Amino acid sequence: MFQAISPAGNTSDSGYHPTYGLWIALDADIRIATEDTSFWLPEPQWGIATIPAAWFPKIMPWAIASELLLMAGRVDARRAYEVGMINRIVPADRLMEEAERIARRFCELSPAAVQGMKESMVKASSLDYRALDQITQHVQTRVMNSEDRREGARAFREKRQGTWPGR
Repeated sequence: MFQAISPAGNTSDSGYHPTYGLWIALDADIRIATEDTSFWLPEPQWGIATIPAAWFPKIMPWAIASELLLMAGRVDARRAYEVGMINRIVPADRLMEEAERIARRFCELSPAAVQGMKESMVKASSLDYRALDQITQHVQTRVMNSEDRREGARAFREKRQGTWPGR
């Protein structure tokens, strides 16, 4: 399966998310939901085999993937949090505030470092340890030789927030 490597991102969810809403939410790196959020894939009850079924067991426990995919079961926000499908649950009136807080945090960090770590995570998700070591070495070398790394060292020495060139 093709998997694009894109910048890290977050999504915030509120309410009822069947089918494509669930896929979109689970494609984010950081997932925030409100207490009333639920996740559901109704396709089996309509005679449809959902397209991304193969990658669900990679992003959630097998039993939860089976519940969603094989039984068209629903998972509420609390259960989704407990099994690692989402990062946190917030009150509905704080959803956008929390999403913006996380977005601001991303903006404070080195784009080269964050992108490098995400690249490693994506590429490594289906590899053996030897291949993982090769990817880690490649990404680590690129990031350690980046302008962002040099700026990070200067900012640390000068006790200030980095101004990231993104390269």
